[in-house]
Formats: sequence, structure tokens, C-alpha cells
Amino acid sequence: MHRSGTSMHAGLIEILGADLGKTLGPKPGVNDKGFFEHKQIMRNNQYLLESMKMSWDSVAPLPSNWIERATRFKSQALNLVKESFGGSSLFCIKDPRICRTLKMWMPLLDELNVDTSVILCVRHPEDVYLSLNKRSKISRKKAMRLWKIHYQDFLRDIDRPYIVVRYNNTTADPLGYLYKIADFVGLQDAASLVTEETKEFVSSDLKHNDVGGNILDEEIDCIYKQLIAEAL
Repeated sequence: MHRSGTSMHAGLIEILGADLGKTLGPKPGVNDKGFFEHKQIMRNNQYLLESMKMSWDSVAPLPSNWIERATRFKSQALNLVKESFGGSSLFCIKDPRICRTLKMWMPLLDELNVDTSVILCVRHPEDVYLSLNKRSKISRKKAMRLWKIHYQDFLRDIDRPYIVVRYNNTTADPLGYLYKIADFVGLQDAASLVTEETKEFVSSDLKHNDVGGNILDEEIDCIYKQLIAEAL
């Protein structure tokens, strides 16, 4: 889900040596250290949603036949991955929209013989709401619906092992978490890459809202507890 530490974790994975391609730069007050999102890949994902009269903040289910309508966006994504990462031994694609479009992305990466390591970022729904409200004036009701549909779509469509990284745990122990991520993606020499730069990157200014609290929606509460139970 958006505002769940996806940029922070992608930035940490870049410290491990991952190629992120041509990424979106910082936006003061929103993502001060950068989005760590490949510009063209993110835009292709957004254009896919827009072709269905949706956007990143749509709370409606995707149309039942959306994958059949996504042919040209899949073709574009294939070309972008080949052009951007064809010579990379380790690369990272970060975009919360992929939670909702896994049915396109997983087969696409398999076609390219990419050995994928799926990392799911999770943050308390109330903290996500506060961040979305501050940035985009999104209501609590809509933020909760967005949170739920992103994780529902992911859990329904994921077809391979994944790990869950929890926003608060990473900000509390960035070095420890980076070692765990390195182990998951199969990096053997992480010790030479993980330095004090990691702590400096995950500084207190990235931890904008952290209130937690009770989740009133029973379905969201159930999903959140499931994901937290799976978290590293």
C-alpha cells in the first residue's frame, strides 16, 4: 500500500547494490529522500489503471477481464524491464500499484526468466491514513478502503513465496532488517554493503506518523494481524 515504507525499503535495497533504473527524485514534504520508483514503469502502471478509468487511489475492484485488456501495457513493461535492467544482476522494481496488477507482473517477469523475490511492505492502517490525509487530503474512510483492497488483491493473486517487512520494525532496526532482506534475495556478501549509511538513510525524519491504535474495521484488522504475524 502507498505510504507504507515502500520508498524507504527500495532505498535500502539500493544500498545492497540493486539497480533501480531512472527513478523519480525527492519531493520535499512528501518523499524527502526520493520515491525510488522507476519513472516509466510507474507511469505505465498508472496508464494501465487509467485505461480502465481508474487511478492509484481507486477503491473499486479491477474489471474481471482487465488482464485481457492489458496486452499493450504488458508489452511496454516487458520492453522497459529489458531496456532498463537487461545488464543488471540485481534490480528492484518498486510501485504499490503492482499489489493490484500482480496477474500481469508475475508472468511478465517469468517470461524474462527473472528470479523474483517479492517483498511486501506493511504499515498500520491508521498511520497510512494520516500520511495520505496530510499529502493528498484523503478521508479516513477512503484510506481504509484503499489499504484493504491493496492487500486483498495481493494476497489473492500472489503465486510465489514472499516476505513481509513492517514499517515500524525497519525504522527501529534498519541494519538488522537489511540483513534479513539480503538473506531473502540471496546476497552472500551483505556484510560488506551494510554500513552506517543504512542508519543514516533511515533517519527519524522518515518516521512521520506512528500512532497505531485499534482498528475498528474487523476485516482490515484481520488482514493486518495476518500480515504482522508473517512479518520478519
